[in-house]
Amino acid sequence: MTMREISILCGLYGDVMAVHKQKKAVHRGFVAKTAALVQFSAPMGATLAQRFLHGLSLFGHVLVARHTGMQEVPPSDSTMGTEA
Repeated sequence: MTMREISILCGLYGDVMAVHKQKKAVHRGFVAKTAALVQFSAPMGATLAQRFLHGLSLFGHVLVARHTGMQEVPPSDSTMGTEA
């Protein structure tokens, strides 16, 4: 999924402020997994997105949605804000 698609999908549940897509390595150089951090303007949006998206099968993959302790999505080259 693109960051734009993630923003649109999560936007169904609340105002998305930013999306940060990151790749993380899996044990000893095996296939890398991709994760996205989504920042909502209100905690309720994150709660609703987690509730309805966790376990959903989308494009042949099962989504895993969970809360993090982060207050803001870290800025980087792969961050999409909603001002675009």
